[in-house]
Amino acid sequence: IYYATGGSFWKNNDNWLVISQSSDYGCSWYGVFCSNDGVVTGLGLMNNNLVGTLPNEIMELKSLEILALHENSLSGDIVQVSKLQGLQFFYLHNNKFSRSIPTWIGMMPKLQELTLSGNFFTGSVPEEIYNQCIYLRVLWLHNNKLTGSISRNIGNLIRMTEMYFDNNALTGILPETIGQLTRLKHLSTENNKFLG
Repeated sequence: IYYATGGSFWKNNDNWLVISQSSDYGCSWYGVFCSNDGVVTGLGLMNNNLVGTLPNEIMELKSLEILALHENSLSGDIVQVSKLQGLQFFYLHNNKFSRSIPTWIGMMPKLQELTLSGNFFTGSVPEEIYNQCIYLRVLWLHNNKLTGSISRNIGNLIRMTEMYFDNNALTGILPETIGQLTRLKHLSTENNKFLG
């Protein structure tokens, strides 16, 4: 990720090019978080001037629970991280990602928080998010270019506490199944093209 996203120009790249023979190699790098036994469990490089596209090598971090790359200038497609079956917190808001939101997001069964707002995503919200991300509590999709309607299957997300859809081009009617989300505290849908 260092070379793919302009690491020499990051705001903070402490220790990323330091060669070490110790067993916790990489755990001393800025933004890398490890378990007690030296396994990488988190990558937090938010607001750090990352530019470019995400490399496929991220998929090798199979114990990753947190991937926080928000508030950078990352673009292109989101690299498929569905192999990261333990990923719980996935933060990509305020970047320059485009195209459609990938359906493989539904293949991450432990996902609790997903923030994709402030990008250039188009198309509809994948049904896989509503049907398979049953532990999802936070969903930020605002400030994109999303179209289509919100599926009635949104009612499956019974753990949801906050959802933001505002400032897109979503259409149709808000499904009554939103009423099933009894833990929901924050819902924003303004500045779309909803009926009624």
